[in-house]
Amino acid sequence: MKTNLDFYPIDDKDFYFHSGFYNQAQNLVAHLKSYIGPNQNVVFTGHSMGAAVSSICTYLYGNNSRAFCFSTPACCSSNFSVKYQNQITSVINDGDLIPLLSTHALTVMLNRVQLLKAARNANEVQLEPKGSKLEESLPLLGRDINPSSKNLSIMQAEKNSLFVPGKILFVEKGQIREVNYHEIGELQANIVMGIQHFAENEMLDALK
Repeated sequence: MKTNLDFYPIDDKDFYFHSGFYNQAQNLVAHLKSYIGPNQNVVFTGHSMGAAVSSICTYLYGNNSRAFCFSTPACCSSNFSVKYQNQITSVINDGDLIPLLSTHALTVMLNRVQLLKAARNANEVQLEPKGSKLEESLPLLGRDINPSSKNLSIMQAEKNSLFVPGKILFVEKGQIREVNYHEIGELQANIVMGIQHFAENEMLDALK
């Protein structure tokens, strides 16, 4: 539990990481290296918190490692996610709440609500039945991944914002498509997502 609660970003050279996950990964890699020889190939894997720790372990262990992560939380800076796409694969189930729980995603959501509120106020003043700013802003509250809204996520990104790491595979209705860390930030949370976080079978079936 303490690993989850220590969520402030920690600076490690060129990258930022979730501090609790990073500290746990440090301990795991140090323990692992005491048992195996140098230059051994290692594959890390995990679900949820284990996925975040596994992805950071790949960075700490070095080039001879890979990670396959499921329902990975936002745990790294955007430049880390891009640089380690060949070593880290994150699989996310449609409707999974956990990968969305980051200050970045919440900032994007708040910005959308503010846009909708401003558009509604403008609509009440202009009284335009069609083509109003309100009508144009409604899609901003949709929970589908929309590449056209990517700029909204980018504008909200800060140096120490945390994102899902590596190559991201999004499982939706038994189909897989690759998305980027900004597009994951465009998803919106709902109650069903809490249940979907534990639907590992759907992800594994899609990967067959």
